[in-house]
Amino acid sequence: PSIATVDAAGLVTAVAYTGPSLRATNIVASSGAGTDTVPVSVAPLAVARVIAGPDTVDLVVGDSAELTASAESESGIVLSGRSFLWLT
Repeated sequence: PSIATVDAAGLVTAVAYTGPSLRATNIVASSGAGTDTVPVSVAPLAVARVIAGPDTVDLVVGDSAELTASAESESGIVLSGRSFLWLT
């Protein structure tokens, strides 16, 4: 998937990238036989919220339950590829 777009006037826009690491691409300008490239890096969105669930878990000795977690940006975009540290 594209991480940046460029319009005919040369305006570069970072696309909503939800992965965990910096991504890079090259934007190419050309006219006639001449071309040049501009490296563009897009930083991932920062994690603003972690949502863990379920809301409650009731267990008896010997039982187990799977917990889940997801990460969201400040604007509520679900961020993929994030890892979570679980502590007791």
